[in-house]
Amino acid sequence: YGWYERQGVPIDQDHFPDEAFRLNVAAAYDSDQDNFLTWTEAQAVTDMVMNGLGIEDLTGIEYFTELTWLSCYENNLTKLQLSKNTKLKGLDCHDNQLTQLTIKNCGHLNYLRCFNNRLNQGAMKNLIVHLPTCEVSGSEMEFYYEGSANEGNNINMAHLNDLRNNKNWQCYFTKNGTDWLHLLPGDVNRDGQVTSADVEPLVNVLLGKSPAPAIRVDDVNADYKFTIADMTKLVEMLVSGR
Repeated sequence: YGWYERQGVPIDQDHFPDEAFRLNVAAAYDSDQDNFLTWTEAQAVTDMVMNGLGIEDLTGIEYFTELTWLSCYENNLTKLQLSKNTKLKGLDCHDNQLTQLTIKNCGHLNYLRCFNNRLNQGAMKNLIVHLPTCEVSGSEMEFYYEGSANEGNNINMAHLNDLRNNKNWQCYFTKNGTDWLHLLPGDVNRDGQVTSADVEPLVNVLLGKSPAPAIRVDDVNADYKFTIADMTKLVEMLVSGR
């Protein structure tokens, strides 16, 4: 990056391989329209919106090191590498085809929307490992759209407990794309809270009278099994108020 930091990079296929991204970078951020992105031009960009443009590759995003907000939803991205964008605070990348989302070094990130993607358990684990730990609970992650034909993210209760208990992130899911609810272990009736109203639904799931939820919030004790031990854990939570 030494040469780039002194001068810049051409806005060409070598530096911005995706045509749609390249054309939009040239139109929005090449202030003198010379098809060359100077260091000054790149550093001036703190918010970037690239939604619904058919972009398949965001290579070149690494030159925008002052980015604090990136919105790139409804594209055709399969990988998103943001480890050079260390000042990023907010990321909205929902409705892509992401199998890999790299946010290593993004220590200021506190808002993430990544639902309707293809993050398997390994990719989700890697994502969670690199999410910054919040000193105060309140960072938000919207990652699951229940009932959407496009939803492919895969998360388990160990991931969820790690996010909530170790990272201080709040996790949300939606059933209709509009109303977002907290995703909590033990919230079997999916109303965004854990109360005595979850006892009967959990009993029905354990007895096979009701289908298991798509995200196994019925695995209350996070042991990857679905037994009476989950009911015991739920009662303990209700008694303790946690």
